[in-house]
Amino acid sequence: MKWSSMALVALVALAACTGPQGPQGPQGDQGPPGMQGATGATGPAGTFTGAFTGDATINGNLTVTGGITSDQTWVLLHSAALTSAADHTISGLDGNAYTRFRIEADGIIFVGGGDKAIGIRPNGDTTAANYTVVMSYDQHTPGSSVSTAVTGGYGITAANQLPICGANFNTDCQLTCSGEMRTRTGNMRNFFSEGLAETVISNCGSGNIGCITRQRHGGAWRNSAANITSLVVTFNTATGFNGTIRLYGRK
Repeated sequence: MKWSSMALVALVALAACTGPQGPQGPQGDQGPPGMQGATGATGPAGTFTGAFTGDATINGNLTVTGGITSDQTWVLLHSAALTSAADHTISGLDGNAYTRFRIEADGIIFVGGGDKAIGIRPNGDTTAANYTVVMSYDQHTPGSSVSTAVTGGYGITAANQLPICGANFNTDCQLTCSGEMRTRTGNMRNFFSEGLAETVISNCGSGNIGCITRQRHGGAWRNSAANITSLVVTFNTATGFNGTIRLYGRK
């Protein structure tokens, strides 16, 4: 079939014309989720300064740099690692700033063949008339005996101190003991303590497993006028002590 030149021109012109836009088709399916973005930088740690009133909830860890002071908590006033049985003085105290002192002793006391106690003397006072003491204990010698007794205190060289705890069985002992005393002037300073003494040797009694004593001490420093500014820890002529002495205060 032959086309005239005029018909070809008309056909080309018709093919070059753009028709109207058709209607929009339906939305396609949702594509897969994209990759997770990188984690942002960690912000600075929060800080708090000043007084806080009311309840608080902490989600996560709490790191405290320094001490926490509260009228309802014990505050560490002194800690010392000792390697001898020489008298140890805790100075710089103010008994009227607190209602209670708590003293702890942990370590091995070397007795040199006799019972020896750890005691405290407020302000280094050695006047026996200013002290009253009582002590009870439960004692177990495995394979041999169990006993309970009350005494005025053992292991002290003189009744001029407040005993915390002591070694008995006339042998070296591992001690764990603590005591509390009231501190403010205008009152006799009552004191009470508890402790355990376990013999270092294992051939105590016939059980060959060591002997043990549980102790309860009570006493009073009858001086009600003097502020407590120091405590002297005495080991009553023990030949050695390897351990720690700690003192706490509570308002």
